[in-house]
Amino acid sequence: MGGHDRFGGGFVTSYIRMTHMKLTISQLRKFLHEEVVRLIEDAENEIGIPFDMSISNLVGHRESLFDAYEHCVYRNKWSRTPEPLVVVPIEGEIGKYQLVDGYHRLIEYLLDGMKRVSVVVGGAGSREYSIARGGERWEGDESKTYGNLEDLTDKKTLKSHALKRKNLKKTIV
Repeated sequence: MGGHDRFGGGFVTSYIRMTHMKLTISQLRKFLHEEVVRLIEDAENEIGIPFDMSISNLVGHRESLFDAYEHCVYRNKWSRTPEPLVVVPIEGEIGKYQLVDGYHRLIEYLLDGMKRVSVVVGGAGSREYSIARGGERWEGDESKTYGNLEDLTDKKTLKSHALKRKNLKKTIV
């Protein structure tokens, strides 16, 4: 079984011939992976269908996240919006999405220990945004207990706020 059959058939072979590229198998796999991710992102951008995403793919503004955190846990202003988070793909960063709407919902999800969240690409709130860069950038991390809210405050405080949220949810149900 040759590389022609295993790695995309005629399309890949034709593409390599047309561009006169010499690729190693690992370069070819990376190229195919990037193309598949791009095609999926393009389809999601056009359709706007909600899908589940790892919090490790999310990027947000630290100040906006901290403001939402304070509103939720200190002012008891939890989200009343059940819709998915609104994100946009970050150009040049495959698999990374800028959060443009839903910071309060994200705080709730992270305090609830969720590692995957429902998102929609584009939509309301996605017209005006800026990509978080440098020190203003917060990135989700599903390997951390609270998804990297630990970057904003200490774990002991987060644990007490998560318990407060859990008790609040019990009284609502």
